[in-house]
Amino acid sequence: MKALSLTILLTLACHFCFAQPPAFLNSDSLKYELAIAKTDTTKIKLYNELGMMFTFTKTDTSVYYLAQGLELAQNIKNKRFEGDIMADMSLTLTVMGDYTTSLKFGLEALNIAQSLRDTNMMIKADLYLLHSYREQEDYKEAFKYGYATIKLSELAHTPRTKLLMGVLSGVFEKNNQLDSALYYANKTYAAHKNWSGIFLILGNIYKKMNKTDLALDYYKQGIPLANKTLIYVDIVDIYNNMSKLYESTGQIDSSIFYAQKSISQEGIQNYPQGILRASLQLTHLYETKGVKDSIIKYQKLTIGIKDKLFNRTKIREAQSLVFDEKFRQQEEAVKQEQYDNKIKLVSLLSVMAIIGIIAFVLWLNNRKKEKINHLLNLQKQEINLQRDKAEKALSELKSTQAQLEHKNRDLEIEGALEKVRSRSLAMYKSNEVMDVANTLYEELQKLDFRYGLAAIIIMDNETGNIEIWNAGFNQGKYPESYHVNYFEHPYHKAMLAGWRNGDKFLVYELKGKEKQSYDEHLFTKTNFKNIPADVMKQMKETEIAVFSMAFMKYGLLNWTPTPITEEKAAILERFAIVFEQTYTRFLDLQKAEAQAREAQIEAALESVRASSMAMHHSGELEKVVKTLSDKLIDLGLSLDGALIFFFEKEKRNFHLWIATNHL
Repeated sequence: MKALSLTILLTLACHFCFAQPPAFLNSDSLKYELAIAKTDTTKIKLYNELGMMFTFTKTDTSVYYLAQGLELAQNIKNKRFEGDIMADMSLTLTVMGDYTTSLKFGLEALNIAQSLRDTNMMIKADLYLLHSYREQEDYKEAFKYGYATIKLSELAHTPRTKLLMGVLSGVFEKNNQLDSALYYANKTYAAHKNWSGIFLILGNIYKKMNKTDLALDYYKQGIPLANKTLIYVDIVDIYNNMSKLYESTGQIDSSIFYAQKSISQEGIQNYPQGILRASLQLTHLYETKGVKDSIIKYQKLTIGIKDKLFNRTKIREAQSLVFDEKFRQQEEAVKQEQYDNKIKLVSLLSVMAIIGIIAFVLWLNNRKKEKINHLLNLQKQEINLQRDKAEKALSELKSTQAQLEHKNRDLEIEGALEKVRSRSLAMYKSNEVMDVANTLYEELQKLDFRYGLAAIIIMDNETGNIEIWNAGFNQGKYPESYHVNYFEHPYHKAMLAGWRNGDKFLVYELKGKEKQSYDEHLFTKTNFKNIPADVMKQMKETEIAVFSMAFMKYGLLNWTPTPITEEKAAILERFAIVFEQTYTRFLDLQKAEAQAREAQIEAALESVRASSMAMHHSGELEKVVKTLSDKLIDLGLSLDGALIFFFEKEKRNFHLWIATNHL
């Protein structure tokens, strides 16, 4: 699992550190550039790049180059470079197993980033501190820095958020929170399938879920990717975890084989945690088989690595460093409190001085005591009056501010409702409901409805069939609406019952086998099978779908799969009312147009009927066919003309009357 974090950290380091390529590129060209570099800033950048280049292959070399860059940055007093290199030094030291020094550099980098208000540096420092605490199994601190770095990334709208989720998924997996680990790992996997580490962590998760075949598949896919990018730590951990997997299935020889591949993997000498895990596994396996020489060999190796990583001095140093950081934060809080108390004391002394002066004046002017006391009482009353007025004004201001915020929100909602109302009123054809659905989704997005699908669903009361117009899931305009005939399913029945019962709102959670059966029917037996492939994939991969349904006369408006608040539910109900009103007008308009069309047809028929009734002989059929042609054209039919045939059955002849604009 650690290898996923390291792989992602390497990729993120490339984003953070001057946007340079990853470590496995040729270092000779960078060394040449360093030799001919003239400016200090260029040298610092090259030292940093070379340091990060060797982070996972030659950690001592990495520390050397980073130390050179840090010294130069400090000499020219460039805090931005100094903070960046300190953060990178923290990562390298974590890989080496020197957690105490790693925390020291990471915390100092974070302090510099906060003082500079550099978001990218804060993200990087938080990320590397997460990794250091995770390796020490201090998951509480790891989660704290993990959530901090993702929050900063989302606020800054950086493209690295899903990479950071991959690191956080590693902490969840280590802490045996497998559902959360799988959730974040799948998000990372969907966007970055070229990382060997993501295959490692998915393998670890499925191994803990006892899904052996799936775990092995992910492990095996990760090996060539790790070899390609020279991320040896991934290969070490993959082989070691494959060994444990084979051991759990009773295949001891295969287990020993992969443990040996792990401990003999190139680059493991720079990965003490990997050596420790592999030696522990081999010690355990040889104890199982009773091979004493091998047991002693790997026990000695295990003891040596443990002394290096976990001796009491280092533990005390790490604990002391954490304590020092907390103590520093407490000192800052105490200093701030002392400053506030000083301000209060000065204010109090000022008030006391004024009172002393007044008392002295009163002592000197004893004869005027009553008059002065009366004056002071009046002043006190005035002060109390002004204070009451100020408190009342402040209360009114807060109330007004709350009302304004409510009105602004209401105006925002009304604006969104008006756009949906306007688009609905502009409908002339039923297929334009798709445009209304798109407008509905756009306006809901502006009102903070996040990650979901908006739908307008028209229901047939007699059959229970429904017609669905979708918008959302990062999809442009959907190519069609989707018809779903009534079928026996709890969700479909609940939706139909809520509408028929006149409910205003219904929340339905679809998950597990119930969701699987619904998806199976939807995507195989309805025209939902024609829905865009990426949307179908998203819908199927959503384990729990929450349907928030606001009912109306003709059906409902729906938001899924994320749950919404009561305030947003009320907004959805308002949209349903607006759509119901405009859709009623649309249906009335269609009905009126149909009636008008029927009346137009009847008038045309009456004209032809009158012309026919006025005939006195067959020669006057010419007028009738002319009237017939004119009325058909008036009805909007695109014709070249009209014809009337009369057949003489006995003679097998026919007479033809033609009316056309071309003759």
